[in-house]
Amino acid sequence: MLIDRTGHETMIKAAETAYAAYPELQSFDIHIFYSHTGTATMQARPRWDLLWRKRKRRSYQVRINPSPRYEPEREIHELPANILIGWFAHEFGHLMDYLPRKRRSMLGFLFQYLWSPGYRRVAERTADTFAIQHGLGSYILQTKEFLLAHRNISAKYRARLLKHYLTPQQTMELIEEHEGPLMEE
Repeated sequence: MLIDRTGHETMIKAAETAYAAYPELQSFDIHIFYSHTGTATMQARPRWDLLWRKRKRRSYQVRINPSPRYEPEREIHELPANILIGWFAHEFGHLMDYLPRKRRSMLGFLFQYLWSPGYRRVAERTADTFAIQHGLGSYILQTKEFLLAHRNISAKYRARLLKHYLTPQQTMELIEEHEGPLMEE
């Protein structure tokens, strides 16, 4: 069950659209709420119940920074719906990566994600790959293009995106591999 506590219809619809593409997540509680997330715009993670609950009964959370760092004058719910769907698609891709992991593996994942840039790169690209495999590739691509073309994005953030995440070209190649060639609009 998806539990959205943002209170914004735009966020709820975007989350529901992405969530619908992930039938594997339907039996889990996923709490979505605003929280200052440091440098991230959104963060998906297991809740602390992973320490005592079995994998099939865990719950997860998606934390959302209400004001993106690259555009502090605008609230995140004011972004275009397709961009928000792409963001949620990516975060739900992380949850897919977490589902089969045992406690020890989840704790190891957290440690490696925080301390190993190479591991972080693999984790971020895995999340995008899950989204593409679930038919949400066009949203992932739109989100990447939106961010990289954004006028207020800092060089440091752009470099981080290009270092850890799939590039738009790599994203298009994966989409074509899973869904066939993209149609020009």
